[in-house]
Amino acid sequence: MSSTNLNDIQNKALRPASLSRQGEFVAWTMTLLVIITWIFLSIRGYNIHLLIIVLGVFIFLSALALSLGNWVDRRTVIRITDEGIHFENGLRCVNFHWEQINQVEVYPSRMGKKVHVRSNRTHFDFRTSAEIKSRGNVKGYLGFREGDGILAHILEKAHFEFREQSGSGYCYKRKSI
Repeated sequence: MSSTNLNDIQNKALRPASLSRQGEFVAWTMTLLVIITWIFLSIRGYNIHLLIIVLGVFIFLSALALSLGNWVDRRTVIRITDEGIHFENGLRCVNFHWEQINQVEVYPSRMGKKVHVRSNRTHFDFRTSAEIKSRGNVKGYLGFREGDGILAHILEKAHFEFREQSGSGYCYKRKSI
């Protein structure tokens, strides 16, 4: 990694690309419509069909999952320093000194590489940048735009090398001395 790229990511708060919250809005609107339908039918004395209940619960849980995912993404930050790496996402806060990291797993996919950074006690995951396309047009981005640089920096600072292919992914461990 060139020193210019290192300066671009070191000692800065790196955040993943923000997705549109349109899907979350649609899910909550649909949840509200199902609830209104449920109330309307109940007031009119109709029996509520099991399908409406199942649909309502499914849409509600989907909206909740989308909201949680967006909340976590908005709070996700990675900071890289000379001493180590800090990861925080609202649910997890992890600080690793470079020597504490004992393994990095990388799983390539169409939605960017999924990177697992592990120590003996804990771990964190992040995704490298990927484009979200619809009908050939870019609709947004997912993951860290600097993700490949973050991964390269972790591998360099932790003195890791490729060790093995595990299924569809790759495993990196500390170089033998």
